[in-house]
Amino acid sequence: NHSSPLFNGRPGENYDGNGPVISYKVYGPDHGEVDLFKPLGDTTLRLVVNATHATSRVISLTVKLNDVPLPKHVFNADVGSGEYVIHTCDLSGPQVISIEAADAQGNPPTLAPKFTFTVDRTVPFVRLDTNEIWIRDGNAYRLKGVVAKPNVTVNVTVDTVQVGAPTRLEGNALNIALPLDCGVQHQVRINAIDAAGNSHEQTQVVNCDSTPPEI
Repeated sequence: NHSSPLFNGRPGENYDGNGPVISYKVYGPDHGEVDLFKPLGDTTLRLVVNATHATSRVISLTVKLNDVPLPKHVFNADVGSGEYVIHTCDLSGPQVISIEAADAQGNPPTLAPKFTFTVDRTVPFVRLDTNEIWIRDGNAYRLKGVVAKPNVTVNVTVDTVQVGAPTRLEGNALNIALPLDCGVQHQVRINAIDAAGNSHEQTQVVNCDSTPPEI
């Protein structure tokens, strides 16, 4: 999802220009580093930036989100150091970060390569072939349908009991074997979650009746 190289694909590596040297890292709410190659949902990002110069001092540091300057969240005496907070709940789609620093020697400002992350709000809608089904052989039952987004993770429960581990779909198609006990009605629920945390749930009522009619 990045529109330009992001320090060889890894945030935090130094970008060496004629002016200051810029480094940065992006952290999530759990204080762990965030993989910006994956789409994000509603979260809070903490961008930690440092700009240094071997023989001079940094006199300005500018961080922009979509060309709009971000205010420093943490102030300190070092002009070339700062923390910036980004709330993705206010955003949607591709977001571009740019970082620029200037030194006291009057060198051309260093502009780190812009990097892009994506805020994804598209729900992975689940559409089942039918909302209620009648079967006579519980061993032959399969949950079938499609998910609006490919390669999502699905969780399946039968009568509130989770069946197996979460499964990552290859593509959009649902075709999951779920052996069921006959003689009772079952509630089969499927929940689809994408990489950004968007989710959608559907339920299918399964009536399994293996009793032949009496004449």
